Amino acid sequence: MSETNQLILLAYTSVAAHHMTHDELLSLLNTARICNQRQGITGMLFYMDDCFFQVL
Repeated sequence: MSETNQLILLAYTSVAAHHMTHDELLSLLNTARICNQRQGITGMLFYMDDCFFQVL
């Protein structure tokens, strides 16, 4: 298998610096989608109780 065909997975958690509003979360999500699409990255972002869980 060549390096370009390898599956790479990154999962992490983080804590928001402040409680995020619905509009802030939508803005973050839209920015992440644009940046990730440019890099060919897919994933999932979960936010609950001021904590993030992301899988890329």
